[in-house]
Amino acid sequence: MVFTTDFSFVKYEPLKFSEVFLYMKALDSVNFIWCMILCLGAAAKPPPLNKESKNIADRNSRF
Repeated sequence: MVFTTDFSFVKYEPLKFSEVFLYMKALDSVNFIWCMILCLGAAAKPPPLNKESKNIADRNSRF
């Protein structure tokens, strides 16, 4: 799986702009950025890149 910046496959409820502005006012900009990074990371976890997944990908590419 190639990692892309397109998060359209992530199923989530879109926030209203007023809620986003409230969060930005309540939190520091750094904390808000870290929260968004953690939320995106929790919502879209890429598969772990270990030897097993690479072997499975190699096996699948042979067929």
